[in-house]
Amino acid sequence: MKRMLSVILALTLVFSVIAGTAYAGCGKKVTNNGTLTELDSSKKIIVVGETKLTVTPSTKAVGSDGKTTKLANLVGKNVTVISEHSKVDSVTAKN
Repeated sequence: MKRMLSVILALTLVFSVIAGTAYAGCGKKVTNNGTLTELDSSKKIIVVGETKLTVTPSTKAVGSDGKTTKLANLVGKNVTVISEHSKVDSVTAKN
């Protein structure tokens, strides 16, 4: 019985370590500056400069006046994009 309990405990420890290393939650934010040249609503992709990024439902778009706007209104404008793992957090128009 003690041996079985030890094996179960060891397996639990091993799987918890594996699950912990698989979670990448580094929180590193990447900033891209440039012109928002393309918005593909069907594929949920934007192109800033030469970088393709994925738009998520929680993506915030802010105009140069500081108010929330639609992402389509920022196409062709100079923007700053903050993303994590190529998924867009926010798009802000520059003045």
